[in-house]
Amino acid sequence: MKKRLTEQGLPVLIYNNDGMDLFQWSVGNSFRERPRKVNEKSDKDVICEPIQPITSLEEYLNVRIGPLKDSVAHGLSYNNVGKTAWELDKEHISVLGEDPLVPIIQWWKEGGRQFFFSIRMNDLHHGWMQHFWNDFRLKNPHLLLRPISEKDWQAKYLPWLNGDAPNPMIREEICNHAFDYSHKEVREHYLDILSEACRRYELDGVEFDWIRANRFFLEGQEKPELMIEFVKNAREILDEASKRVGHTIKLIHRVPDSIEKALETGLDVKKWIELGCVDAIISGIGEVFTANKTEQWVELCHRHKIPVYGVIERFDWGHSRPNWGTCETLRAAAATLWYKGVDGIYLFNHYITEEYPQFEELCDADKLTKLSKEYFLDWDYHNDKWVMLPNNQYGGVGPLPIELAASESKNANLIIADQPEDIKEVVFEFVWQKNSDFSTPYITVNGNAIENLTIESEDNRVTMRSTSVEATKLLRYGENEFKFNAISEMSLIALSVRVVHK
Repeated sequence: MKKRLTEQGLPVLIYNNDGMDLFQWSVGNSFRERPRKVNEKSDKDVICEPIQPITSLEEYLNVRIGPLKDSVAHGLSYNNVGKTAWELDKEHISVLGEDPLVPIIQWWKEGGRQFFFSIRMNDLHHGWMQHFWNDFRLKNPHLLLRPISEKDWQAKYLPWLNGDAPNPMIREEICNHAFDYSHKEVREHYLDILSEACRRYELDGVEFDWIRANRFFLEGQEKPELMIEFVKNAREILDEASKRVGHTIKLIHRVPDSIEKALETGLDVKKWIELGCVDAIISGIGEVFTANKTEQWVELCHRHKIPVYGVIERFDWGHSRPNWGTCETLRAAAATLWYKGVDGIYLFNHYITEEYPQFEELCDADKLTKLSKEYFLDWDYHNDKWVMLPNNQYGGVGPLPIELAASESKNANLIIADQPEDIKEVVFEFVWQKNSDFSTPYITVNGNAIENLTIESEDNRVTMRSTSVEATKLLRYGENEFKFNAISEMSLIALSVRVVHK
């Protein structure tokens, strides 16, 4: 089995607690989210229910974090969404004390586990909910990428923040309401958060989450030199704190899927590494796997003996991955990341506690090679309604959907991280957008025709499926090339390859 710790002493599996559980409880919202229970009748993975003031630490832990203690997640990265833990309203969480994160950290570290204070470097949740506007944001609307005029602030924003008017933000422009890091005050604000966290908590590390959201400067006005100085200052703060606590506080960075995409947004991570400001890299948003560039980070970081984590986000991407969230799809995602050379797995938004026992196999690269999986082609999630950032800033966008005109051919690659000789059976599945003149396309993998395809048509989808023992000979370990030759105009919206082991 893969070691519980990397060679640098970091956990092989880090679980990022999305931070919404404590936040929602603190604001006294009309509901809170909890994972759907086994056999509970619902088409949702998350159930919303009325919220009451928390009565004990155990009540809070039972929602999400508590069951982790029996899992292999030896690292907890605790996100601070919109507000830090010490800024939260205490009325509904008073039982946790003046700082609600203190008892949570103490409980987590009892078993020798590691705690990472996660800072979202430019979160956008304030675009939807008034409660995410902390004092600094309320006092400094002029420091945003698109500064808010005093007139608009008084006429539009304050009425919305007070609950007396609709949200003045246009969804497609919410990213312009992130902070502009060209302002010294913004950089100092985040360094102040870091200093205060080091003062308050017993930390093993700090995570700078540059993904949520990956926008720090106006487009075309990026200033990497300012961010270099920023991370140097952060490292100095952590070095001073490390002296006080008697051990090194790690600085880990969650960055876009590729080196180029990081640099495009003003993050010169190569330089950060050279300056000793990186103890680990967390690569990407966790929604693409074959198409991401994690291997770039692996090649760079391993030259400097820095570990790289591959990310898996457990979100409902059923529109492009019909079976996403099953044991087999999660195994395939993890196996693809191990194939690319990662040193550990980083889980984001995995809120279904019944899935926690599977974490052990996800972080065990050797065990995964013997288990059945369902690989899937990556989706271009920038076509998704939730994505607002321009110019593919996260990186790693997949080829789906693949639009084909009549008589057109297109290719797509999919990594299969299994040796063909270990596979007993293969199931190919292709899902097409249904239209009036749909005609069966000709499909090959690695130059060989996929035969015996059955066709099912329902609603607005056409599903083509082939199950074969002989098809194991068509696959390769690593990249596999699929080619689609269309007869009529069509759109491929999902592709999966299920491999069943002997």
